[in-house]
Amino acid sequence: MSDDKFEKELKDAVNEAVERKESEKPEEDDLIFVDEESVKDKSKMADVNIPEDKNIKRKKTRRRTSDSMEIQKDKAIDFSKKYIHIIGIVALVVVVAIAAIVVAVRAHRGSDGAPAVTESSANGYEVNAHEDINELVDNYFKAYASGDVDTLMKYAYPVTDLEKEYIEIYSEYVEDFENITCYTKNGNAEGDYAVSVYTEVKFKDVKTPAPGLYFFYVRTDDNGDVYIDNTYSQYNRTYQELEQDPEITAFIGSYESGSDAADLLSQTQENYNEALEKDGGLKKMVETTIPDALADWSEKVSGESEQKEEQDQKQEEAQQKEEQQKAEQQKQEETQKEQQKDDSTDKEKTTTKKVKETVYATDNINIRQKPSTNAATVGSAMKGAELTRTAVRSDGWSQVKTGNVTGYVKTEFISKEKPAVTSSLMPGDTIYLKDTVNVRESMSENSSRIGVAYAGETLTIVQVYDQGWTRVNWNGQVGYVRTDVLQAM
Repeated sequence: MSDDKFEKELKDAVNEAVERKESEKPEEDDLIFVDEESVKDKSKMADVNIPEDKNIKRKKTRRRTSDSMEIQKDKAIDFSKKYIHIIGIVALVVVVAIAAIVVAVRAHRGSDGAPAVTESSANGYEVNAHEDINELVDNYFKAYASGDVDTLMKYAYPVTDLEKEYIEIYSEYVEDFENITCYTKNGNAEGDYAVSVYTEVKFKDVKTPAPGLYFFYVRTDDNGDVYIDNTYSQYNRTYQELEQDPEITAFIGSYESGSDAADLLSQTQENYNEALEKDGGLKKMVETTIPDALADWSEKVSGESEQKEEQDQKQEEAQQKEEQQKAEQQKQEETQKEQQKDDSTDKEKTTTKKVKETVYATDNINIRQKPSTNAATVGSAMKGAELTRTAVRSDGWSQVKTGNVTGYVKTEFISKEKPAVTSSLMPGDTIYLKDTVNVRESMSENSSRIGVAYAGETLTIVQVYDQGWTRVNWNGQVGYVRTDVLQAM
C-alpha cells in the first residue's frame, strides 16, 4: 500500500473522530481538528496534543468562532502541525516510534511474525542478541501495559509529568505487548545501543493484535546495567523538553536514514495492514476509540493548563504590584530619612537671632510655613508691603509677621528701608478691566472678598498704597485690589 493511501486512511479516521467530538459539544466549546497536512504515514508514531506543563512551552489552542468554518479548518491545520504526535501514538497506529536505521544483516527472523532482516552486513542488526536489552525492553512494555509509570521509570528515564499522564490514559486500552523482537546496533558511544523494537499490541476486548515498531536509545550506567535514555524517545525528540546531546541527535538522524530502516518499516506496515483488514474491532479501536479518548484528555489538560497560566499570570501581576508598592514605600522612607537628616544637620548648623523690627518687601514674595522653598505658602506680600521681622536666621531666611500671618521669607527680599513704589495709577482714574479681579475688604489676600469684578467692567481709583494695594470704588462698593494687577490692565 502506498504512503499516500496510508495517509488518506489515517486522515479519514482521525477526521471522523473529530467530527464525532464536534457533534457532541456546543459550538462555543474548544475543539480539536486534524487535516491531511498533519497526518503522517500510518507506520509512524504521530504526535499528541500535549499542553504545556512546567517544563513545556505550551502553544495555546485558538478559540473557534461559530460563524466561520474557514477558521475551524485553519484551527485543524494549526493543531495538526503543532500536536501531530497525538494522532499517531494514539492509534499506535501503527506505531512506529521512528524509522530506525537499518543496515541489513545476515538473514534472521525474530519472534513469529516479526520482520526478517536479510542481506548480510558487518554493520547490520543483531536480532535478540543482547539478553540484558531484551529483558529491559520486555520489562518496559509490561510496565507500560499496566500503566505503572513508577515501575516504567526504573527502565526508562526521565519521563515528564504529561508523558506520565498520557501513558496512564493510553494503557487503559492495552492488555499486553506481544511477540517482542529487538533489532540492535551499536550507539554513538561505547555501551550505547540503537534499538528498533517490533511488537504486537494486544488491546483489551480486541482479538487481533496491532503490529508496530518502536525506537529506543539504550545506554549503560556506571554499574554496567542498561537503561532506556528517554531523552531520545520519539516524544521528547518531538518536543525537546530535555536538553539533548547534539552528537547523539545527529547519530540518531543518521541511524534513521538507512535503507534497511525502510525494509524493516515496510514489513511492519504490511503486517499492520493485514491485521486491520482482518479485524474490524481492531480498526475501530485504533481509529475511533483511542483517538476519542485522547482527544477528551487533551482538551481537559489544555483547559487546566490555560487556567493555570491565567492564575500564574494574575499571581505574577499581583507580585509585581506588591514589589512596586514596596519599592515606592522604601523610596519614600529613604527620602524622609534623608530629609530628616538634612533638617537635623541644618538645625545643628543654623543659628537664629531674635529681633523685632519693621521691614519692607522689595518684591512680590511668598510667606512660607517653614524656612524652605518647598514648604507650604501661608501668605504673600506685595512689593513695598510692611512686615514685622521677629527673627533672622543664618541660613538666609527671616521670620516675619503681617496681620495674623506668621511665616518665613528669604532675607534677600526684605529691607529695613522702604522701597520706592512707582505707580501710574492716580486717584479718580477709571480702569477698564481686561481680566477678572478680586475686590477684597482689606489689604490682604487672606481677607474676605467683597465680590469679583469681571473683564469689561470699570473701577475708580480711590487711593494707591505703598503696601502694594489700591483702594477702589466698584459698583458703589469700596474695596481693595492688588496694585500690580491694576497696573497690568
